[in-house]
Amino acid sequence: MTFNFHRTVGPWRFVEDATGAKLSGNTEVSNGETLKQLVLAGVGIGRLAAFHVVDDIAQGRLQVLLKEHDPGDIEEVHALWIGRDHLASRTRSFIDFLVETVSPKLREAEHLLN
Repeated sequence: MTFNFHRTVGPWRFVEDATGAKLSGNTEVSNGETLKQLVLAGVGIGRLAAFHVVDDIAQGRLQVLLKEHDPGDIEEVHALWIGRDHLASRTRSFIDFLVETVSPKLREAEHLLN
């Protein structure tokens, strides 16, 4: 399974091969949650951000494959908004939510996967 998000790099990168492995399959998704649910359902394997699956790995619902070949690349999380003099409180609340929920998952994922 692969993402159909156009900015995402197509091939899976490995430590040994900087060019990556071109994958093919009959399922393509545009978001991590859908990919995770398909993997949990046993449809196939997927390459997901560690913060997205850390709980599933810790609970034994998923397992890490090819860990020794992981190049350690990252996909950054950004919060963008159209510039204004003052940031709307709902936007500030959402950014705070991301920091409070995603940051701990990143730290937990780093600890669990290293």
